[in-house]
Amino acid sequence: MIDEEMVNNGQQKTWQKIETALNESQVNFQIISIPSNDQTSRTVQQLLATTTVQEINDCVIVTCGRNEFFLEVLATLLHSAKQKIPVAFIPFETKNAFAKRIGVSFDPLLALKQILNTMRPTFYNLVEMDEAAHTTKKIFLDKVTIGFEAYFASLQRNSKLLIFMQKYHLTFLARLCGLADAFINQERFAATLRVARKYHFFKKAFAVRISNPTLETLAPHESQAETAPLLNVDVISSLNPFSFLILSLSRKFDLANKLPFVHRFKQNQVHLMINSLEFGQIDNRELTNKFYDVFFKIISYPFWFDVTSISLSQRKNIDTQHTDPKD
Repeated sequence: MIDEEMVNNGQQKTWQKIETALNESQVNFQIISIPSNDQTSRTVQQLLATTTVQEINDCVIVTCGRNEFFLEVLATLLHSAKQKIPVAFIPFETKNAFAKRIGVSFDPLLALKQILNTMRPTFYNLVEMDEAAHTTKKIFLDKVTIGFEAYFASLQRNSKLLIFMQKYHLTFLARLCGLADAFINQERFAATLRVARKYHFFKKAFAVRISNPTLETLAPHESQAETAPLLNVDVISSLNPFSFLILSLSRKFDLANKLPFVHRFKQNQVHLMINSLEFGQIDNRELTNKFYDVFFKIISYPFWFDVTSISLSQRKNIDTQHTDPKD
């Protein structure tokens, strides 16, 4: 499945190389071009409706394009397909935390090689985000942030002044200005968290982060409670410039849960309620300012990658060349 919008935006040569490699590999493949992201779900549903059960059993769905495009395809498969169809992706972006964590190369031809060398699916954790009214379901692979951190990220992405500073390599100054703006304008908000049938009330929260900490492989039929993966939910109840610095450093060493203003919960399913309009971000993509009444549930899904089929040094060399300096 081709993210035509991104391919037409300067990625034609990349796609031509991928198509040439596919033809040379002599694998049986079908190309489905999707002109815009709002047509993705309908196109995937049409594919499922017109494909036989035997073809479904033998197929792998691969996306070429943005991470957002892949997540839309995956969400539609998860909610519309009668069985879990293995998926893979060839990233056209360098900001993809999931690809980096599991070892998928950012070089498109090497990523294709990791797909073609695969003999059996590998199960990875992902998180389903389900609105309580069941009007919207989303999937994320890394994390969702709400409040201060999401507002700060939005400023970095949308403020003309901060973009100008970053363009001329004043990244540190841009971050300082963004942090000052966020501390001045981001207000505290009330959040309610339901974990294991118990409610936790936070009258003045600064930020909420729901993250998928475990991306290691899972056995396909693993369901024991003691081995089931758990979400990390952090509610930050107090924040100032000094504590923000401490929080940033502690996260690098996985010690954030030791801080008195960070309230950590671990569960495979949580229910979050926020009755004020707040900034949100899902896997580095902005969510519209919204109220939250959402269930988060961790699940496993088959991915068609053999990340070890290319050497670690080869992956590191290529990925270093493709690293975005803003990361």
